[in-house]
Amino acid sequence: MFNRGFRASSELVKNRALLALADDARQDITSSACIRKGRAGAIIRAKQAGVICGILEADAVLSPALKVKWRVKEGAKVRKGSVIAELGGSAREILRRERTALNYLCILSGIATESAKLAKKFNGRIASLRKTHPLLSLSEKRAVSLGGSLTHRLSLADGYLIKNNHISAIAQAAKVDGQEAICIAVEECLAHRKKNKNAYGSCFIEVEVQNEKEAVAAARTRADAILVDNQPIARFKRIVRAIRKLNKSVLIEASGGITPENAGAYLRAGADFASTSWLTLRSKPLDIHLELW
Repeated sequence: MFNRGFRASSELVKNRALLALADDARQDITSSACIRKGRAGAIIRAKQAGVICGILEADAVLSPALKVKWRVKEGAKVRKGSVIAELGGSAREILRRERTALNYLCILSGIATESAKLAKKFNGRIASLRKTHPLLSLSEKRAVSLGGSLTHRLSLADGYLIKNNHISAIAQAAKVDGQEAICIAVEECLAHRKKNKNAYGSCFIEVEVQNEKEAVAAARTRADAILVDNQPIARFKRIVRAIRKLNKSVLIEASGGITPENAGAYLRAGADFASTSWLTLRSKPLDIHLELW
């Protein structure tokens, strides 16, 4: 439910990669000034062990202007010193495209590597959020998935997540309290999903709650999941107990301030999984570089 697929996203990702190349390399004045026309070869090498991601984007940047032979596949675990790709073609084109391709490989491989560490440590019960870098969401989410963690929503069209601002807006419009607004929101989402089952029939319905009263209200609905947001561990435990008294089957997500250090405490306290921006915003890029000869 919380590990969404990447159907029909490849062309969009490739087009975004070409925009990134155009943004950085409309004109490479250094190479134009210093490098005579001629051919060259290069390799892309990992200077750290990790999980490789970003080949889709890097290949869009490098090909077809260059001849590219990828020595590994996306999701492969590589050792320090492993050759990831071999390149051949115009020296100017290699230098013009180098940084954009490496940016994708370094950033996305860093996310995939961190995702793999957390997936192993927490048995695949860590999810990413929509806190991603603009126009990199699909790429960063793919890196999370390759590492073995959960993608959660890829976009606003990928699941119904009723957040506190939705609840406030409904409460003001309908002149009801927050608990009643939660019930209204869930029923509206259920009706929308049923009416549009071909497009959204597989989408989950989740309610974000800020306290025990809201959690109890959400537990009494037909929501698929409840997101318990920004709670200290002691209060989180109490909220989980209150939910479980009413609803044994609803999924419980812990979110807000989740880190590799405290995720385990929330999972032990009753969360089915924990979501965090750590993967997409705080993963350290993998050290990957290009050697030209």
